[in-house]
Amino acid sequence: MMSGLRTSLACFALAIFAMSCASDKALPGKETSARQSAYAVVTNAINREDWNGLRRLATAGRKAKASEYIGYWEKNPIRVGKLVSVDENFELNGVPCTKYSFALEYKDGRPHPHWLQVMVHEQDGRSVLEDFWEFGW
Repeated sequence: MMSGLRTSLACFALAIFAMSCASDKALPGKETSARQSAYAVVTNAINREDWNGLRRLATAGRKAKASEYIGYWEKNPIRVGKLVSVDENFELNGVPCTKYSFALEYKDGRPHPHWLQVMVHEQDGRSVLEDFWEFGW
């Protein structure tokens, strides 16, 4: 009886240890506030239908793909849903980025078949918005 309890406690302790060693970076929603604020500027503007704000973001720097989608979203409004994927090993125009992918839905609440992807890179210790676009198959 005591041996079974010891085995159970040892297994429990091992499971807790293994979970604490797992990387939080692979889990959506475990991002730093600086990275969240870099992509939240885009997601919040889309959800508020702030097309002029998005255009200012798209013209500040090299955000070539963003410019292509803003007019489309203005005519066909979407909503940004939950964060579904984080890829920390992405490169855009030679710049290492973190790619955040979000579920989209139509304004009436129906699921949208594509994702919003937002690229953020680190520069001088701060998170910088690189580009954003709609991705679909």
